[in-house]
Amino acid sequence: MTAPVDVNRCWRECRARARRDGIVEAVRGLNTALSPDAPPRGPGGHALVPADAVPLPGGQDGPGLVAAAAEPATTGPATAAGARASVEWQAGLVWVRLGASEGLRDAVVARLAKRTTDGTPLLMKQLVQGALADVLTEQLEAQCVLSESDAPPDAAAMGRLHDRITLADRALLRLLGAHGFTVPGPGWDAHLSELLADVHREPRSTTPPEES
Repeated sequence: MTAPVDVNRCWRECRARARRDGIVEAVRGLNTALSPDAPPRGPGGHALVPADAVPLPGGQDGPGLVAAAAEPATTGPATAAGARASVEWQAGLVWVRLGASEGLRDAVVARLAKRTTDGTPLLMKQLVQGALADVLTEQLEAQCVLSESDAPPDAAAMGRLHDRITLADRALLRLLGAHGFTVPGPGWDAHLSELLADVHREPRSTTPPEES
């Protein structure tokens, strides 16, 4: 008999894996732990999974992940256990995106520390430090919401977290200039993260927050 998964430990390990190894490897780990029998699909019936995970119809979306064609809509999980597993995976995806965003922040800090203007590292510029402080605030707020309970946040709260992580990633990419939009590169990884949120989150019921 398979031992039950420690969901909270799984979430945190997937966050750390995303920060260290990237979002594709973290999604692979999340699927293995919480959805081993079939790739999870979003509300529209689509899936976005590691390219070598399972043979799925659909085109190659880019390095690392494959987008699968939609399956017919269903009325939802057949059992309470299935519903709980789905919510746990959805929460795990937010943890994964947070870890990937933190990894992007690490890469930005490392790059800006090496690049200089007028003999001063870009990292020391006031506007850069202010932008990084704003990003760190968003990430810490997301961490607080995810950590405040052993239970997953509700769908609305997870949607808001996805929006905040997306805005943080976009702010980080702007700090990288053209390098932030190379493929493969940090821009592509951030795009995959955002695409995962769009595929798997519940449909938006309100207008997402505007970028400041």
